[in-house]
Amino acid sequence: GNYSARGLRVKETALGNLVSDAIRTGLKPQLGDDLIVMTHSGGIRDQIVAGKPLTRLDIANMVMNAGKREGEIKELVNVKMTGSQII
Repeated sequence: GNYSARGLRVKETALGNLVSDAIRTGLKPQLGDDLIVMTHSGGIRDQIVAGKPLTRLDIANMVMNAGKREGEIKELVNVKMTGSQII
């Protein structure tokens, strides 16, 4: 099905989880397994439609600054925290 943006601002969604999982997968080779990704819902701007090929432009429209590689790098923040600080 679709990865809808509906409800994104008020609850956990499949689209928010997909974005976080994609970021985690991309960072895992550099940062290892002990990695949690939290995505601010305000940075997710559009949905993914089922059955339609996904392009870099679609991703750029969905995630803020994804159209410029230098923007992608600047938008990520790495913070070291303990488990008790996260909960």
